[in-house]
Amino acid sequence: MGSMKAYVRRDAASQTVAVAEVPVPVAGDHEVLVDVRAFGVGIHDRYFIPSDARFPYVIGSEAAGVVVSTGAAADTFEAGDGASGAIGTLIVQMAAARGIRVAGSASAPNHDYLRSLGAEHAVDYLTDAVTTDVTGGLQRPV
Repeated sequence: MGSMKAYVRRDAASQTVAVAEVPVPVAGDHEVLVDVRAFGVGIHDRYFIPSDARFPYVIGSEAAGVVVSTGAAADTFEAGDGASGAIGTLIVQMAAARGIRVAGSASAPNHDYLRSLGAEHAVDYLTDAVTTDVTGGLQRPV
């Protein structure tokens, strides 16, 4: 199985973040295991620790890297694919599920994925004027 270095919270009460050696996880049936190359720690990592979390709890939910393995039912990605994610993917799904009109930004190759999450309009943040394109794409100011 092996181990990896990760930024962790050692307990629920402490706000201290430390670097620790933790076991390399195994991808569950609907999950992928990503060799993380870059990550971010956001405010959600401080305040939103699951009630069933086991410590040390690995933080840094915004990440990008390369898929190294997939679970049995995870058929969207395969080993070698680049993967990234952020809290935004969850917010897009939650907003769309509540009937909110969603516009999002992603690079052009990821527009279909963004729409599959529930976004009505996708803007290429690499080439478009985001503010203009978002308001124009929804045909009214947001």
